[in-house]
Amino acid sequence: MQKTWLLLLGLLMLRTSVEAQITITNYVFPVVGDTLHYAVDTMPSGIVMTAPGFGLEWDMSNLQPGYTWEEVYLDGATGADTASFPGATLRHKVDTSEMEVYLSSSSQNVAVMGYAPGSPYVLGLGIATQFNPDWIDRRAPMNFFDINADAVSYFHPFGKQLLPTFIITGTNPDSFRIRGSISSISSVDAFGTLKMPDTTYNVLRKKVVTYEERRLDGKIPPLGWLDVTDLARQYLNLDLGVDTTYTYHFMSDSSKEEIAICTTDKGALQVVRVQYKYVKPAPSTGIKTADLKMPSLSVFPNPAFDALNIRAEVQSGAAFSIKIFSIVGQEVWHKMPEGTSGILDEAVDISGLENGLYLLRVSSSQGETGQALFMKE
Repeated sequence: MQKTWLLLLGLLMLRTSVEAQITITNYVFPVVGDTLHYAVDTMPSGIVMTAPGFGLEWDMSNLQPGYTWEEVYLDGATGADTASFPGATLRHKVDTSEMEVYLSSSSQNVAVMGYAPGSPYVLGLGIATQFNPDWIDRRAPMNFFDINADAVSYFHPFGKQLLPTFIITGTNPDSFRIRGSISSISSVDAFGTLKMPDTTYNVLRKKVVTYEERRLDGKIPPLGWLDVTDLARQYLNLDLGVDTTYTYHFMSDSSKEEIAICTTDKGALQVVRVQYKYVKPAPSTGIKTADLKMPSLSVFPNPAFDALNIRAEVQSGAAFSIKIFSIVGQEVWHKMPEGTSGILDEAVDISGLENGLYLLRVSSSQGETGQALFMKE
């Protein structure tokens, strides 16, 4: 009898804990006119994902913004690439780049229809990419224990002029096509409280494991379409093949921004990148040095091949950091130049970088910041 009562008490406590979890409704879905605020910490320290559970606590109060941006939602029917995405109701820019994502929305979900131009899924090339079917980005309602599987493919032909010289012995492809697939398994595996730099949120945590494969075909007369992925990787150093990523999404029922999106290493535990809801700190008395912008920052040539030149007007004697990030926010290069006499003039060897779009960010010890996009070819 005593064991039975203990079992019933345990089940009652479990039910009470589960019932305390929040539900994410479509209130958090973005609509035309919304502006969401995000930052990225590319070098988070000491953040490790916990095992699944309920009533958990996570502390990310020490996150530092490597860069920030505003995600402005516009009418999907008015974009430059609307014709490629019939039925789109929303669009917004991707991070600080010129790429746009097109979406469709309903009361049940928000789905990505594709990207344009220069989607990260098509090697940074200036072409639109359409997903088939649409990729579900948000669902409502979302509750603890929810599990979903999603899969999309994309298939896009383009002319050979969009790639550097491509030589296959005895052949000459007259066009190419990118053939890709993305699949994911997501599970809402935890809930609790998340401490951020601005405040503490009640959150649900969704773990997402994503598998993506990118292949490149060449149309070679008279043989037709042939897989040239291995050749492209060998001679053009293109980002092709299979990738697996692990992300943890922390969501609150009171915020349209996802509170934090943590990317982990291949072990799926150590966090290596955090995109998070950014609440700008209240300014102190006087000029806030962190808000100072460099009067000029230029990078050339653009597109660049083996070398990139950086030039900026800066405060004399200030210390600087120069960082280069991939289009998905991963830091791929950094340097700490010596103090300058008022002009920062650096030549950077980028021959080791893969072809594609990158963000360069310069920060000074005096609070000056500047950033610029460049293309590596």
